[in-house]
Amino acid sequence: MPDANITPTPAPGPTGAAGGKPGDWDPKIIAFCCNWCSYAGADLAGVSRVQMPTSFRVVRFMCSGRMDPALAVQLLREGMDGVIVLGCHLGDCHYIEGNFFAEIKMHWAFELLKRTELGDQRLLLDWVSASEGVRFGQLMTSFVNRIKALGPNPVNQPDRQEMRDQLDAAIQTLGDFRLRALMSKVRIMRNDGNVYGEPADKEYIDQLVGNAMESEYLRNSILVAGKRQDWTVPQLAEKLKRPSEEIMRQVVRLRQKNLLTLSRIEGLDPYYRTMGGV
Repeated sequence: MPDANITPTPAPGPTGAAGGKPGDWDPKIIAFCCNWCSYAGADLAGVSRVQMPTSFRVVRFMCSGRMDPALAVQLLREGMDGVIVLGCHLGDCHYIEGNFFAEIKMHWAFELLKRTELGDQRLLLDWVSASEGVRFGQLMTSFVNRIKALGPNPVNQPDRQEMRDQLDAAIQTLGDFRLRALMSKVRIMRNDGNVYGEPADKEYIDQLVGNAMESEYLRNSILVAGKRQDWTVPQLAEKLKRPSEEIMRQVVRLRQKNLLTLSRIEGLDPYYRTMGGV
């Protein structure tokens, strides 16, 4: 997860994918601020006349724990240049543990964004207290500079259909009820152990959630691809860069759930499409 030490230079590879020349343009940035700390910090920054860019709009909500990670990715999918989520410092949440849950949920948003061509550099989670007006200004200035270095969000460019598909799959994955329920239990399992009261290993829990997230993301990637055209298993394996055996397992599961249908057979090759797609 990115830390507060933001540099304006985009990282190489997928996580630093730029969408255009920085130039003179005004990025579109949304800042979600919790009511009790970060919004108060933003207000203090304004009252104190802290110098910062004006390239962002603040949305106040009661607690960072209420932040929906799917919404953060959805905003990027719709063309926002950056999204920042600010809450109380860990241990100082008005609702005791809300920011801990925010950290867990947003972690998987970062992890899924890393799998896309857009990358995770346009999303930030950090903490600001009510007395840290200067820190709020520094965070916003650094984040705006980072976004300007990355350039405009390229998601709506005509040649970025692959990126849009990846983001759609990430949004569907983060919105899955089973995964949301599992993520909500991560902190409880870390602190209280399993249902038998046995201590839980943090790495094991993270691996468990990660594996579930990876499988769900692959299934959603297949469904997103199948909305526009028919695919064979080898074609999907090539497109998604996964082994054919793994794709076949997911195709079988999706067919069992009546989410994927056999559209036709050409020679010996079965073609599949998403139910209601094409």
